[in-house]
Amino acid sequence: MYQTKQDYKYQLDKSSRKHICPRCGKKSFVLYLDEYGTPLDEEVGKCDRKDNCNWHYTPKQYFQDRKPINTSTLKPITSPRMTRPKPIPPDFIPPEILPSTMKGYEHNSLMIFLHSFFDSLIGSDEVNRVAIEYGVGTSNQFGGSPIFWQIDEHGNIRSGKIMGYDSTTGKRVKQPRPQLAWVHSLMREQYPDFRLQQCFFGSHRLIKAEQRMKALNEERKALSLNGEVKPIVGLFESEKAVLIAAMALVWGKSDNLIIPVSCGGCEGFNPTDEKKRDPFDGIRLLKNRKVVLFPDEGKFGEWEQKAKALKGFSSEVYISTVMERNLHPVKVECEINPGDALDDLLLRYFKEGKDVANLILTSYGYKDSHKIV
Repeated sequence: MYQTKQDYKYQLDKSSRKHICPRCGKKSFVLYLDEYGTPLDEEVGKCDRKDNCNWHYTPKQYFQDRKPINTSTLKPITSPRMTRPKPIPPDFIPPEILPSTMKGYEHNSLMIFLHSFFDSLIGSDEVNRVAIEYGVGTSNQFGGSPIFWQIDEHGNIRSGKIMGYDSTTGKRVKQPRPQLAWVHSLMREQYPDFRLQQCFFGSHRLIKAEQRMKALNEERKALSLNGEVKPIVGLFESEKAVLIAAMALVWGKSDNLIIPVSCGGCEGFNPTDEKKRDPFDGIRLLKNRKVVLFPDEGKFGEWEQKAKALKGFSSEVYISTVMERNLHPVKVECEINPGDALDDLLLRYFKEGKDVANLILTSYGYKDSHKIV
C-alpha cells in the first residue's frame, strides 16, 4: 500500500477487473484504488503479464512525475522502483490490403446513406472522393459495412474499425448488440499477437493538408503577404461526424481550413502524460498544432477538463460550443435535443438550408469563445 503527500492510500484492485495495459496493450492491467474504490489514474497500476510485460507504475511515481514532493512523508516502497520502459511500437496492417477495400460503396451501409443525403449537395463524385481520401473501405461484415481505416501521420495502417449502420437513417446498429469488429481480429490467424495502438481516424489527411498549405504559403511569401496559413485540427467524437463535417466543409468551399479527425468516442480522447510521452500514441498528432475540440451534446464539461491537459502540448486549444446554446457566441439556428451527436446537428442544419460550414468555422477565434491555451 502507498501513502502520498495528500495522505491518500492506494492499493492494487483485489477484484478480477482488468484494464488495457498502457505498455503492452493487453487487457491485463490492475489499477491502484483508493479506500473508496476510486482509481487514481487509468495508467497507475501493474500489468500481471509477468513474463511478457510486468509494467508497474506506482502512485508514488505518479505524484513524483507531476510535482516535487517531500519523500520523507512517504512510506517506504515495498519493491524497487522500476525504470519506465521504452514504448513498444504497435503492429501495422500490410498496406496492400487497403486498396482492395476501397470499392463496393453501393453495398456499404453508411456510404449508401451519405450518398442519399449529399449527392444533391456536393455531387456523388465528391462524396466518394472524401470517403476515399479518408480511407473508408467496404467490408462484407454485417451485410456490407464501412471500414474506418486508421492511418497514422506516417502512412502506417494501425487497423480498421468495422461498424454496422442503418442505410436509411445513418444510425449505428446497436440491437440486439452493437455491430463492431476490427480487421486485425478478423485476421487473427495471420496476426495472433497483433498489438493495436489506435490513432485518430483521418490523421493522415492532416499531413497532406500541411503539404498543400506549404505550397500556398510559398505563394503568399512571393506576393509579400505576411503570416503563414496552417490547417487546424478539428477533433470529433465519431468517424461518421468526421465524414459529414468534411463534406459540409467541401460544400462551403472551406475544406482546407479545418481537417476533421475522430477519436472514436469520448473515451478515445484522453491526453494523459503517459500518452503525450509515447511517440506512437495517436495524441501526438495534436502536438504543437492548433486544435478545436467538438464534443457532442452533454459532453462539454468532460471535454473541457481533458482539453486542459493539452496545455503546453498543443499550440492553441479551443472547445466548440455549438452544442451549448448558452455558451456559443453565434446563434445556433436549429433544434438541439438531449443526447444529440454533433453530426445530428450538422445534418439538421443541411435539411433546414442553413450554413453548415459557417457553423463549424465559427467554433473558435472569438474573444468570448472557449480557448483553453
